[in-house]
Amino acid sequence: MRNREKTHSFRTPKNPFGLIIPLVIDDGESFPPEIRAIQGEQLHDYANPFIRLDSPKQEALAEILRKNVCPTIENALSRVPNFSSAWETIAHKQFEHMYKIRAKAQKVVPSLRLPRLK
Repeated sequence: MRNREKTHSFRTPKNPFGLIIPLVIDDGESFPPEIRAIQGEQLHDYANPFIRLDSPKQEALAEILRKNVCPTIENALSRVPNFSSAWETIAHKQFEHMYKIRAKAQKVVPSLRLPRLK
């Protein structure tokens, strides 16, 4: 997605909008540096998988999403470039390069089986 932003001149002085909308639920430290530099919506207070639907916290989260996140997503969707079948190939090559994954180097780990009790 960052490549698509660059290719279509997003996040520039003339076009400050982007296609990536970071929502930081935990620490955000594992985000790539380019994504960490994008101002993300901080949702740390709502990082609870067991949040009740009728709780004040859920209502506050819904309000943040409605006021801040949904308009940003709507704005991004209105600017999405036309689909290109090359994106998948580009993304795959970038992934391989980033993580230095090569098909030849991959090894299959044998399944671990526990001995059966008699």
